Amino acid sequence: MVTSGEGKRVKTMTILSLALLVAGCAGPASQTPVNTTPAPVNPAPVDPKPTEGNTSGTNQQGSDQNGTATQNPPANPYRTHQLKDLEVVEVTMGEHKFKMWVMDTDSKRMEGMMFLENKDFKDDEGMLFVFPGTATRNFWMKNTLVPLDIAYINREKKVLNTYTMAALDTTTPYPSKGGAMYVIEVRAGLFEKLKIGKGTVCTFPATVKAKD
Repeated sequence: MVTSGEGKRVKTMTILSLALLVAGCAGPASQTPVNTTPAPVNPAPVDPKPTEGNTSGTNQQGSDQNGTATQNPPANPYRTHQLKDLEVVEVTMGEHKFKMWVMDTDSKRMEGMMFLENKDFKDDEGMLFVFPGTATRNFWMKNTLVPLDIAYINREKKVLNTYTMAALDTTTPYPSKGGAMYVIEVRAGLFEKLKIGKGTVCTFPATVKAKD
């Protein structure tokens, strides 16, 4: 025979045992934090609002080696190397002249045209990538928001081959066909329009050299 006091104790112990059993089934909490809001794979640049004393959000001027003023787009918060801070040189491809931002260090070459938009550069503007020696080169379009034409150029400054590269394409190979020392990128479609291709001679200042 169970007394009323013993009955209460048995009932209490039963409830505690059930509670422990349920807790044991839940398992330990994860020790790895989970981010429920994934970051965008290719975030688009957002121009910060200008504040007093800050020129971000307004066109800024740089100058090329001849002292000619060049317009630059607003500061891009996603880029390490702002266009306004890069050296600009005149590059001739065949009969056509361009203003090129010089990418002469590994850090600059790796960033390239990343996060730039169509409005950030014109048809006669692009990038000149300068390497310390010749080798088979291979570019891709990670974080590159606009389609581009690319030309691989040998030590003698002649075009080896060209491609038109799709925006954000990280799977298609775009290799040089031979040892390239220089690479040029411009807006997509220009090389076909201007008939720039294999064998086209390029000229730019001899002072343009890799800094690493």
